[in-house]
Amino acid sequence: MRRNKDLPELLAPAGSLQCVYAAVSAGADAVYFGMKNYSARAFAQNFTYKDANEAIRYCKSVGVKVYLTINTQLFDTDMEQALEACRILYNAGLDAFIITDMGLIREVRRELPNAELHASTQMSPQNKYSAKVLKELGFTRMVAPRECSKKELEDLCSNSELEIEAFVHGANCVCHSGQCLMSAVIGPRSGNKGNCAQPCRMMYKGKCEYPLSLKDNCLATRITDLIDMGVSSLKIEGRMKSADYVYGVTRIYRKLLDERRNANKEELKELSDLFSRSGFTTAYFDDKVGSDMLGTRTKEDKIATNTATENSTEYPKKRIYMDMSCTMKKDTPITLTGEVDLFGKKTKVTVQGRIPETAINYPMNPGLVKKQLVKLGNSSYDTDPDRIRIDMDDDVMMPVMLINQLRRDLCEEMDKSLAVSGISRVATASVEKLESLAKNNKLKTAYFDNVSEIPAEAFSFFDKIFVPLEDYPSVTVHPGKAVLGVAMPSVVMSGEEKKVLDGLDKAVKLGAREMLVTNLWQIDAAEKRNMIVTLDLRMNCMNSYACRKYSEMGVKNIILSVETGLPKARDMSSPVDLSVVAYGRIPIMTLEKCAIRDILGLKGEISKCEYCKKGGYVPLTDSKNMTFKLRGNPYNHRNTVFNSVPVWTADIYDRIRRLGLGGHFIFSDENADRVRRIISAYTHFALPEGQFKRI
Repeated sequence: MRRNKDLPELLAPAGSLQCVYAAVSAGADAVYFGMKNYSARAFAQNFTYKDANEAIRYCKSVGVKVYLTINTQLFDTDMEQALEACRILYNAGLDAFIITDMGLIREVRRELPNAELHASTQMSPQNKYSAKVLKELGFTRMVAPRECSKKELEDLCSNSELEIEAFVHGANCVCHSGQCLMSAVIGPRSGNKGNCAQPCRMMYKGKCEYPLSLKDNCLATRITDLIDMGVSSLKIEGRMKSADYVYGVTRIYRKLLDERRNANKEELKELSDLFSRSGFTTAYFDDKVGSDMLGTRTKEDKIATNTATENSTEYPKKRIYMDMSCTMKKDTPITLTGEVDLFGKKTKVTVQGRIPETAINYPMNPGLVKKQLVKLGNSSYDTDPDRIRIDMDDDVMMPVMLINQLRRDLCEEMDKSLAVSGISRVATASVEKLESLAKNNKLKTAYFDNVSEIPAEAFSFFDKIFVPLEDYPSVTVHPGKAVLGVAMPSVVMSGEEKKVLDGLDKAVKLGAREMLVTNLWQIDAAEKRNMIVTLDLRMNCMNSYACRKYSEMGVKNIILSVETGLPKARDMSSPVDLSVVAYGRIPIMTLEKCAIRDILGLKGEISKCEYCKKGGYVPLTDSKNMTFKLRGNPYNHRNTVFNSVPVWTADIYDRIRRLGLGGHFIFSDENADRVRRIISAYTHFALPEGQFKRI
């Protein structure tokens, strides 16, 4: 519960139970943690059920909210265990789920209809239209992208019916959350499954050695702006950090909020000493995206952190005062009532014991009863004799051990009452058993990043061809079976919607009836224009339950995440057509910060940069001489990073078709002749050429 309703909630991370105590001790209004599975920070210590229940019990007893991050994408085989975790912790008193997977969202809404849902940034919510569809799905809060500028956050706060949560401190991922496949495609560790290997922090060849490594975000000097715009929650990132870090960062932000001011130089130095990468950046918030954002973890940074955290602290548990009243009368069971007041909300609990005995030699007295009741030990409560009222007959007796048990019972019941106060809980939950559905999708779809290289043969081979929305009017359509559709941009921030929707309306007037959807809000945009929706791989669909939900939303064809793989795709049950990536360099990152300028050493103001208009692909080469391809968008300088090698399945494409799955082809830097050769290879089930990747 917030200390002041006019202030944003201060939300602190907890990778362990010790971090929970540190966060609460430092003044957090809420904490968030993940379990051992299904958390986007799988390398954090994370929580067992025992730890989670203790965290919930403790936090609720001192008026602090508790959120569970269950923000990874799930396979069918994960769903039962994930929903079981939701059920157990919801019944224990959890306040909200920070959630991502559309299938799990469907099951939680079905089985736990009163649960509060917060849309994780892994869902890539970006604008007011994102907020609208999330509200319709049952969400109460949206975690805004780290990439939001002050103006964009203000727009979200003003035009959204949801609470807006903003990151204020911690690591900056260079890729838009939910759109990073780099770790998954170059190795076995998936960011979408919580095991990111952080390839963005690696060294690359070129004029800039670390073109993808950003400084940590720190908005401690922008607190008054955040308060004024009406952000509901300020989120500190750091579930892999120590309790000392959590305490130190939370304490400073608590002070800044309570004093309604921005950080001074001394406080910034303290934050930097706790952890930084060459200092901090406010570039996204200030809308000054550039090379100054780049930073790495230096030797000096590590020394400063070691010095700042060398004396590890045991953080005392917070306690809340409890008023008590005890009634001990003849022929009536003894009663003990406790009352706590958490920021204006009173909670009263009464427990009952056995009937007192008639005293023969040594009757009880109020002083002795109070002496036992003040011994609250390791509970979350405190009291003193002046807070205890005793109403008792003169000649009654009760063993001290029974009074002590009554006190323990009172604390336990108060914990339970605070945990579930005001919430209607559902006792059980179970995953819906989906009937098996035969697949029979023969569709061949293609995305062309470079529309000048679409050969006539493509219109005969493919059923649907998607091109970037802004390029749709310039495409020459050749005779053939293929229908030309628009591929929506994967990022549309607040303030950019009108330009995108105007472009979409123009394409519709020119005949566009098919849409490749890259973000949740676009499904509604397609429905309003009577367009047929194909779900892009960027939507990270990995399970049958998500397929059902997207079908209910009007989607007709789903391109599964490349992380699904053929065996899992084969076993999925879906009422709509499913496709897998059959060929192409996978788009593995969407960058708000232009890395091309740093790789090439381009200078000058980014607003005046003309490079992206050339439309070329820029190489990004790692230490193993694997070269990724980057392409800039001339409209906003965002970069798309394509994988170093293409997916190749021509030699097994007949098997894909026999499994009832469609094939999706991604063409990035291929010229028209190369496209023709690929079409021929897939017609004749040819063996791979050079290096390749399997799905």
